[in-house]
Amino acid sequence: RFDRCGEWSFTEPSDKILADSTLLCVMRSGSMSPMYMSFSSDFGATWSDPQPFTPNGVKPRLMLLKNGVLVLASGRPGVQIRFSFDGSGRSWSDPIEMIPFMNDDESSIQTVSCGYSSIIENDNTSFFIAYSDFTTKDSLNNERKTIWCRKVTVTQYE
Repeated sequence: RFDRCGEWSFTEPSDKILADSTLLCVMRSGSMSPMYMSFSSDFGATWSDPQPFTPNGVKPRLMLLKNGVLVLASGRPGVQIRFSFDGSGRSWSDPIEMIPFMNDDESSIQTVSCGYSSIIENDNTSFFIAYSDFTTKDSLNNERKTIWCRKVTVTQYE
């Protein structure tokens, strides 16, 4: 929990030491609230003021692939993955939605996932992500909670 004189209150922090030895922390701020990030250049003794950088998110997970790409997985209303291709954590790709949470008419689907995911490195350019999907249909067309595990490969083009 990051709490500085009552200014901010965060939960579910995820941190990663970046290639330049900067420490990045990504934090949840509420149920459907922005995620914030903060940096430390002195191994966590002091931190930059937390800045919001996503419109929503819970249970952030960070991973630095050996190819230098920083990966962020988070959830709610669905499950998203984002990439910082330069590995700095200061600029991020648009989110890739692992589970659609909008109908064709742009109304939201209420509960598609708990939003919590796990990521594990596979090799220099890929990782596995596991997450829940509440919208998968069985053979009788009934929705069933399903746990998906998918491989994601990150390739950078010059």
